[in-house]
Amino acid sequence: EYELEGSVTRANVYKNTAFETVDCEYYLTQCESNLYASQLNFLPLNVKSYMQREQISNQTHQTEAAVQDWFNKLMTQFSSRWDKITAKDTHDVGYLNGLMPDISIFKTEDVVEGAYIPLVVQTILELKVQKRHTGFFNEEKGQLIDYIRILVRQQPLRKLFAIFLSDGSYFYVMSFNRHTKEYQEYLTNLTEGLRLFYTLILRKSDFVRAIGVRSITFNFKHSHTRSRSINIRLEEFLGQGSSADVYRIKWNNRPAVIKIITDPDDSVTEREVGILKLLKNSNVQNIPEYVTHDSEKIIMYPVCKRINKKLFQAKHVRELLQILEKIHSIPIYHRDVRPSNIMLDTSTDSLILVDWGSAVHNPISEVTYEGTSTYASNNILNNDMGPYTPQPTDDLHSFVRTMYILINPLRQPKDLKSSVKIKDYWDHELNDRPLWKEMLTAADENNIE
Repeated sequence: EYELEGSVTRANVYKNTAFETVDCEYYLTQCESNLYASQLNFLPLNVKSYMQREQISNQTHQTEAAVQDWFNKLMTQFSSRWDKITAKDTHDVGYLNGLMPDISIFKTEDVVEGAYIPLVVQTILELKVQKRHTGFFNEEKGQLIDYIRILVRQQPLRKLFAIFLSDGSYFYVMSFNRHTKEYQEYLTNLTEGLRLFYTLILRKSDFVRAIGVRSITFNFKHSHTRSRSINIRLEEFLGQGSSADVYRIKWNNRPAVIKIITDPDDSVTEREVGILKLLKNSNVQNIPEYVTHDSEKIIMYPVCKRINKKLFQAKHVRELLQILEKIHSIPIYHRDVRPSNIMLDTSTDSLILVDWGSAVHNPISEVTYEGTSTYASNNILNNDMGPYTPQPTDDLHSFVRTMYILINPLRQPKDLKSSVKIKDYWDHELNDRPLWKEMLTAADENNIE
């Protein structure tokens, strides 16, 4: 999960990000709809009439509330010309990972009962009070980077993103191309900026169009012999692994998680469900609560937040160790302990160990390696990740490496493509640090104390 930036940090993020300065034509040609500069639409008559009648000026619009009100009324004029597109005042709605964009653009069908979902927001218009200088402050532009990063995560199938910023005098566009990982920016006057804004939305440009699934069919079982299909609305994209996508949903009017298995092996879902049921029956705490499933989807409680250095506490270390100690006594081996599988239930401030898809129960023979090689034990690496017999020490070695990265997130290993490179990395990071070396020795000895 991307950490929201403070204003000073936002300014630094903007200054440290490379931008290509582009013009209006760039936004009209860099998409599948292939608009050309000559096709930039003029503002509709009702919009021009409003702007002439209710002129925005430094004297009358020096507060954010006044600017917001002026643009809200302007968006009402625009919405009457867009096809099934609506603009919503979201300046006091923290729907975007806690952020509150001033105006959010949605398809009308995607706004249900006043709920705003990051998964389907088309674009954002951020507003600022008018100033005595040209353009915008770096921290204001950095705020748009926050928005783009969240949307890139929430809409994984989308290639192009454009976000807008205005103070009633100037109009700024920031865009991002997921494929090239490059940012662009364009500054112009209010009228020309609104023409571009209006045209891109009117023509359903790729820059302002959310792409991806909005709902999914779930085959709900009434009994062993009866089931019915229900349509579940996806509310937020939570994460993606090698074999599953995870979303937030509502189940029985409660926030819940749905894990959509993408592995073609039909047994994967049943295996994970079996592990979750066994954990529940064994009274293992700090794990997802299984609710129900069909052939390729699992519904669970609670919705968690990915843990990070700011949230990580000593008690969470103890909770994770207690989980491992308990499951090893059953015996169950998780086999994929890593930072991204360490979550926080914010309602109880409790650690939750997720993703039990690789877990095995009481293996009586060697099993195929599954997990994340970067955090694999030396036992697994020495075998070049071939078939092996799981041991408690494997999860404990992964635990030590996970703790190290949660405490030192900037030391996150990258691009380690072989067992040798992974071993060398961890030897270099941990062996010369007495505390961590002692923890590795304890892991070798299966000594949780």
